[in-house]
Amino acid sequence: MLPPGHAICTFLDGGVGLYNFAKRSWDFLRDMGHVETIFECQFKPDNADYLATASFDGTIKVWDVNTMTCALASHGNEGVIYSISWAPGKVMCLST
Repeated sequence: MLPPGHAICTFLDGGVGLYNFAKRSWDFLRDMGHVETIFECQFKPDNADYLATASFDGTIKVWDVNTMTCALASHGNEGVIYSISWAPGKVMCLST
C-alpha cells in the first residue's frame, strides 16, 4: 500500500522512485535499471561486490551490490546481449 502523499515513479532508463510531496523530495530513488529482460548476470570472480547484467535492451550494467546502485553502464548497442563473461584477474573488463 502506498503511503499518503507519495507517488511511485518509473523512468524510461529503468529507474524507479518514491516521491514525497510533503517534503518535496525523493524518499527512494534507484537509477539506471534495464528496461527489458535480463538474460544473464555474473558476479566478478575476484570481487563479489560487483554483479554484471546483460539485457535485451542492448546494454550491460555493473551493479555495486553493497549500495544497490549501478556503478557502470554501457551506452547500448544495436542488438540484444545474451551473455557476458568477466575477464580473468583484477581487470574491470567484460566480453559479450
